[in-house]
Amino acid sequence: NTGQHVFFDASGEPWTFDSITVSPDYLEIDNGADSERFIATVSGGECKFTIDVWDPDNTTQDATIASWTADASGYTSNPIHIGAITGSGSPNYLDGATSVFVSGNYAYVVSHLDDALTIFDVSTPSSPSHVGEIHGAGSPNYLSYPRGIFISGNYAYVASGGDNALTIFDISDPSNPTHVSAITGSGSPNYLGGAISVYVSGNYAYVASNIDDALTIFDISDPSNPTHVGEIHGAGSPNYLDGAISVYVSGNYAYVVSLNDDALTIFDVSTPSSPSHVGEIHGAGSPNYLNNPYSVFVSGNYAYVASNFDYALTIFDVSTPSSPTHVSAITGSGSPNYLGGAYSVYVSGEYAYVASGGDNALTIFDISDPSNPTHVSAITGSGSPNYLGGAVYAFVSGDYAYVASYSDDALTIFKLSRSVSYEITGLEPSQAYQIWIDGSYDHDETTDASGTLTWTGHDLDTSHSIDIKYGEGIILGVSTTTETISIGYLDKGTTSTSQSCVIENTGNVVENIKIKFSQFTDSSSNTWAVGTSPDVDQCVIEWSIDDTNYNKITAYDTYVTVKTNLAVNDTFTLYIRITAPTESSSYDEYSSTMTIGCEQA
Repeated sequence: NTGQHVFFDASGEPWTFDSITVSPDYLEIDNGADSERFIATVSGGECKFTIDVWDPDNTTQDATIASWTADASGYTSNPIHIGAITGSGSPNYLDGATSVFVSGNYAYVVSHLDDALTIFDVSTPSSPSHVGEIHGAGSPNYLSYPRGIFISGNYAYVASGGDNALTIFDISDPSNPTHVSAITGSGSPNYLGGAISVYVSGNYAYVASNIDDALTIFDISDPSNPTHVGEIHGAGSPNYLDGAISVYVSGNYAYVVSLNDDALTIFDVSTPSSPSHVGEIHGAGSPNYLNNPYSVFVSGNYAYVASNFDYALTIFDVSTPSSPTHVSAITGSGSPNYLGGAYSVYVSGEYAYVASGGDNALTIFDISDPSNPTHVSAITGSGSPNYLGGAVYAFVSGDYAYVASYSDDALTIFKLSRSVSYEITGLEPSQAYQIWIDGSYDHDETTDASGTLTWTGHDLDTSHSIDIKYGEGIILGVSTTTETISIGYLDKGTTSTSQSCVIENTGNVVENIKIKFSQFTDSSSNTWAVGTSPDVDQCVIEWSIDDTNYNKITAYDTYVTVKTNLAVNDTFTLYIRITAPTESSSYDEYSSTMTIGCEQA
């Protein structure tokens, strides 16, 4: 399609552009010098454009894509395996991979049985590579049975249950992580017995310890000398910290889930030296589904909990921390939810990603309506290629999900494809059409009884050309060098200089080329008529193939033939000029779309 568009800046000066690019995420207008300021993000929005479909009986069908939607804030369906790295011992040290944290181009993995922290370069997700590692139980690294890791700045913070320790490593050189400091000890004052989860916020590290049934806070403003600041502990009422296993900090509150108390407890940590119990919710089975909760993630007013024995993802309203309330839950091992042995939950945008070790799965849920979470998709399988055996931890960064799998000794990377829905109307009813993407056949789709074609394309997160074709080996096509023609500012009743585009026959048969124009309209729905001479709210549209002899368009949305018998791969130049109305209802930008069609000659 070649559109006739005029754009004006705030001063009323016209802009001219080299191109317009439409993708599921953005509209980019490029003027050849400064394209960034012309990028507009589409988030769950709707784009409309026109596409032509050609039949072998020499007729042209006009098909309008009525909706093209893409969620720019979250990646939805069909996670695709893209890369993995595996292996216990040297060099990868992934025996019993337990947790992963991604920062920049690197993934940091702690492995329970290799007593190790390993760093991988994931700048090329399809080929993650080992960069560096540090390992060893006891002094100085204190990495016996590491389970929790958090990256903040140039430092990695690791909670190790076997060593009852919080250890800090300098990772400013990823190829050579170095020990900086450690703080250890079960019982008073550090309460690091069975240290298993760490969360860093500001100058403080918060550690959950499942043997000491405790949440402990350390001052890490000097990473070389972490110091105990405060703690709270105790199984059962009121703190419900028996088997504390995961901590998440948001604002002035720390959220802890505890295995043996089947509980989510909220603590006020606004005074780190004196954390205090605020509220809790507990109970295995319906409705709370907190049997053996392993992971908590907080986003906005909601806490998301993955429960290992209840095979559940449960959502709680924590807008009132003193009184967390159950909102909803989704449960079930095996297909479709694959929540058997749910170990971790990570929330990004409107989606929750759950790693389930029992089902060897990564499952994605739509949580846009917290009261009604819905299954979106899942990927499963131990061993090659997915390496999800004993999947225990998922981390989402950008376009990718990273999963640490305990049994497969693996870090696996999945591409999170977005789902783009297409609906094309105005076709022949109950007819099979070919969908071509970027010039290559993709698949067939059949219209319904009303002539509507629908399908969902996955992973269309870059710009693509899409053609709809029908026929027995006869392929008609047309391309143009110019997508947008800018006429610019015109005085009333004056004619623009001619603008041109080169049209090529890209099909495999001789073609006749046709054009038509939609009505000129501004943003307030004011319109111009089209005629043979300018008048009030009436413009003149003319075309030529030699820039000398011009023909006038007498009606909108009606094809006129501009070139006959255009041979395969031949080109010609189409010239367009516009005469502005003598008076106009508004003086905002008016635009029209010119559609180029072809038929077999």
